[in-house]
Amino acid sequence: MKRQSYIDDPPSNGRSLGEIFRDIVGHVAEIVRAEIRLASYEFREEIIGLKTAAICIAVAGLLVGYGVVFLLLSLVFALSTVWAPWLSALVVGAGVAIIGSILLGVGVGKLKRPKSK
Repeated sequence: MKRQSYIDDPPSNGRSLGEIFRDIVGHVAEIVRAEIRLASYEFREEIIGLKTAAICIAVAGLLVGYGVVFLLLSLVFALSTVWAPWLSALVVGAGVAIIGSILLGVGVGKLKRPKSK
């Protein structure tokens, strides 16, 4: 029984070497296009996830803001048992304005003075 050597006599499937290379190049191009489509889809999914997170953060910030307003209102009501209502509202408003001004000054100061390395 004689063994067939593929080096001496390669098997023939009816396709030329040029056709095989064209198929290889075509398959590689198809793989690259598929990878680009996959990356685009993954990017879109990530953007959708970030959009959902941003909406949640915005709604949470709004609710926290309303909560702070009601806490300040309750502070006004509590102080109005001791002082006149207009005076308690004035004290709470002035306190919030002073704290806001201090925070604004700190923030502007940090912007004007960049952090040196």
